Order: sequence, then structure tokens, then C-alpha cells
Amino acid sequence: MKKILFLGAMAAMLLGTASCSSDMEPSMGGEVPVSFAINLGDDIDSRTISDGLKANTLKFAVFENGTEITALAKEVPVADKKATVTTRLVKGHTYSFVFWAQNSACTAYNTTDMKAIKVDYAANCNDETRDAFYKMDSFTVTQAFEKTEVLTRPFAQINFLASDAAGVVGVDAYKSMVTVTGVPTTLNTLDGTVAGSTDVTFDYATIPNETLAGYESYKYVAMNYILAATDKEVKNEVVLTVNDGTQDVNTVTVANCPVQRNYRTNIFGSLFTVDGKFNVVIDPIYNTPDYEVDLDATYYEANTSGALEDIIAQINNDQPAKAIIKVADGVTLTWQTGASHGSTPLLDETNTKTQQLVFEGEGTATFEAQGAGVGPIRTTNGATIVFNNMTIVDNSVSYAETAWEFGYLEFSGSLKFNNCTIKDAISVEGTTNNNNTDVDAEFVGCKFISNTETTTANPKPSSMYAVWISGGNSKFTNCEFTGYRGPKIHEAYGSDVAAVYFDGCNFHDITGKPGIAIGTLNAPTIVSIKNSTFKNCQPGDQGLYKYESDTDVSTFNFTDENNTVINE
Repeated sequence: MKKILFLGAMAAMLLGTASCSSDMEPSMGGEVPVSFAINLGDDIDSRTISDGLKANTLKFAVFENGTEITALAKEVPVADKKATVTTRLVKGHTYSFVFWAQNSACTAYNTTDMKAIKVDYAANCNDETRDAFYKMDSFTVTQAFEKTEVLTRPFAQINFLASDAAGVVGVDAYKSMVTVTGVPTTLNTLDGTVAGSTDVTFDYATIPNETLAGYESYKYVAMNYILAATDKEVKNEVVLTVNDGTQDVNTVTVANCPVQRNYRTNIFGSLFTVDGKFNVVIDPIYNTPDYEVDLDATYYEANTSGALEDIIAQINNDQPAKAIIKVADGVTLTWQTGASHGSTPLLDETNTKTQQLVFEGEGTATFEAQGAGVGPIRTTNGATIVFNNMTIVDNSVSYAETAWEFGYLEFSGSLKFNNCTIKDAISVEGTTNNNNTDVDAEFVGCKFISNTETTTANPKPSSMYAVWISGGNSKFTNCEFTGYRGPKIHEAYGSDVAAVYFDGCNFHDITGKPGIAIGTLNAPTIVSIKNSTFKNCQPGDQGLYKYESDTDVSTFNFTDENNTVINE
């Protein structure tokens, strides 16, 4: 079962610069000069929190056989995330180098023993001066060198973000306090392990006046760093207390909260006005993904195959605003599409409150369509269907399966697919018109595989496109298309395509057609192809590799910008 947590990338780089000359090459056993240059990175967040600028001092230690050579220890200033360290080492010896960058005014870290840095957690909440970076490297010195390294944070960052700050009077003056159970206290810098355990309280402090990328609509309530292991682990309890300056107004508890070194755990939901039910998710900015907790969703566990109908019945009964079905690794959820032209909706007309139905897959989790219908996978109440990290399979068999148009697994309504693998031909048909810019179907990081293998559910595979877009608005971002045919955009069957966007997509080894096929479109339709790569696609009758179009592209709103064609 996939954890839902939003983890962002924390990175810093050590870049080596030094000159080389003949006097830098003594015989084995002689000393050679070396130089390290440290750069805390251009990809760090540019805001006050996590911008890396608080680390203004670099501490450098050299170890041989586990013992520090104290005469080589150095402390140098860091300016604008840059510093340089030079020293001399004996050729032929093996050393371990420890780099530690922190704020010089921060007293939280005891670096007297650079092999075992100890952390003092007696601190206030939201203290960005505790940001620090670390790296150990070990190698045998064979000659003078310039060395490039990468420093990363030895911490997990735990963030709380509120969805209910609007209308809270004086919210910027509110204070937050966070407690975490079972936090390590010591970092072994030579092997990277952590040791010790203590329950930590980060005391009341004013909430951050910041936003977090990807969560701009949320109010930042609390931020803290804790020492963490390189592998993901679960804290029994993380507790946030919110105070309005005179009294505590809310306390929320997150049980079994995942944390990991160089990752962010983002916990979000209603924090000011109501008690919250917390669940945990993994999502991207330090390392990717970040860890997330959605307080406003109700979770359902799918740990066995074939459990979907019972779960859907429960969701229709509960009618939560947002329902998340966690699909365990190896589990296949099946859905009967109905008979003839009918289809059985995932959410029915009795459910008037659920606005989002999310399938959250782990590992090889699969959504499989069965039955004899050709009606679309849909809801009847307008709710958005979201598939995250799922494999989509069509094993439905139409009553008219020999007609190629019935070979597609249909989806309609508001749809989102994130990091999904779609192995069979699908179609999407939106409900918006050309005056509506909302996206009906959105695909991010998905892989479409179109092959010519004939099956009972797909008797005419050579007639199929990876995805048939017949109406509304669709958007494909960082998606991959491979196999016999890519996507087709066509509105000759009474439907109306408003807009289709391809951005940063990879079309490769498409053996039957150019990357994108365009059929009949009317003048207002938008087709935009940007920043994409077309490798080993067929040229088609028009010899363009990227696309072929039955409609003159000058007659509708067409964009072909910054795309690359590669033929090998």
C-alpha cells in the first residue's frame, strides 16, 4: 500500500576547484595538496525556509582508520552557499572526509566529535537556523585532486499545512508546537547511521510566514527538522498544537507517520477549526517523493483482489467528500462495465456528496475492466475519478467487439491519471465545450503501450490507437507513448474536442503511424504539441514523424513548438 506523503528534494553540491602542476605529484608517501569547493546548490527552494542560506559555516574533518586527524580539521565561512577547503594529504593513504555545514549561531549541534554529531532538540518550533547539510566521502589519495561532492540534509522535515485558514482572524499571529516520539539524537558521520531515541517537543513559536511549493493554497503552520535514517521509518506519533496567542485552539495527532532522511513529510488538512483525521501519503521536492497526510479524505483499504464492488458500495453509503482507495501491491480491482451500450457507474446517483474518488496504487496494483459493455468508466454525480500509480487493463468483451470502435476502454467525465501504465487502447470523452478551459482528462507521467497482440478483448489491435480523444479538454504532461500507434484526436462522431495539450512527452518506436494522429476537427479546436521528443516514429503520408492530420492544421488552433525528431 503506497504511503501518501509529499517529499521534496533537499540537495547541496560540493564542487572542487584547484590548479594542477608538476610540484603536486610527489612520490608515494609524500604529501599532495587538495582542494574542495562547496556549493549548496541552485536547486534549493528560493524561499526563506529551505533556501540553504542559513548554513554559513562549513566544518571539515579528516579521518584515517576511524581516527580523526585533528591537525587537518578546518572551519571556513560559507558565503552565498559557497566555500573552499584546501589541505594536504599523504599519497597512498585512505581517508574519510566529513563535511558539515550549518548556521554559526545555532547551538543545536555538538560537533566536538565530528564522528558522532549530537543533536539537542531543546528548541522552538519553526526554527530555520537549524537547517544543516552533511556528506562523508572515503577514498585513497593517489595524486593531487579536485573533488566534486554533494551535501544533503541529514534530516527529515515535518510540515503542517492548513486548508481552513481563510476567515481566521489574526491567523498570522498564531503559534504552533509539535511533538514527535522516538527521534534519533546522534549521527555517525562515517557510516551514516543514527542512534539514540528521545521524545521531542518543539515549543510554541509564531507560525511561518511562508508558502510551500505545491501547497500554495494552504497556510504554513509548522516546520521542524529531525535527524532521520536513510530508510523510511514510521514515528508512532506526531502531534501539532495550535495556539491563538492566548489559548490552544486545536490539537491534531498523526499516528504511524512516515519520515525519511532528505525527504519532507507534509501533513495537510483542517488545523485551525476542527479536529482532524490524519492519513499519510508520499508525494515530490526534497528527495522525491515527499510524504503527505490528507486530513479531509476518508480512506478505504483494498488488500485483496475483487474487492472493489464492496468498497464502492461502502463509499456510496458513506458519501465522503473525498474517498481514497488504497490498492495494495499485487492486488487487481475489477469492475463490470455493463451490457450493450450501458455501463455501471463507479459512483451512482444516490451519492450526491463525493466529489473525488481516488485509486492510490502501490507496486503492481491494477484496475481491470471486465464485462460485456462498451459504456464508459464514469460517475453519475460529476465526481472526479483519479488513478495514481495504477496499471489500467481492459478485459471487457463488447457485444460488437469485431467493430474496432468498441475495442476501446472508455472513460468519461472529470479524470486524472498520475504515473499510470495503460496497456490497452482507451478513449476519453469530455463534457465541456470549446468555451470551457477546464481539463476533463489529465495524464501526468503516464506510459501508454499500444501493441499488435490479438486477444479476445482486443481482436483488432492494429486498428487501435493508444488513446482516442473524442471530446472535451485533455492534457498529457511528461507522458510516454510506444508501440503500434500513439494518440488520435477525432470528433467525427457527434462529439466536440475543445483542446488537447501535449507537453514534455516522449513518443518512441511507434511502428504504424507518426507520433500523433489528427482526424476531423473544427475551427475552434486547440491542439498544442510542445517540448516533446519523437524518436523512431513513422513518417506517414505527410512525412512529418511528429503528426499526421486529416484536417488542414491552418484551419484550427494548432501549435508545434520546441519539439525534437530523432531517427536511428
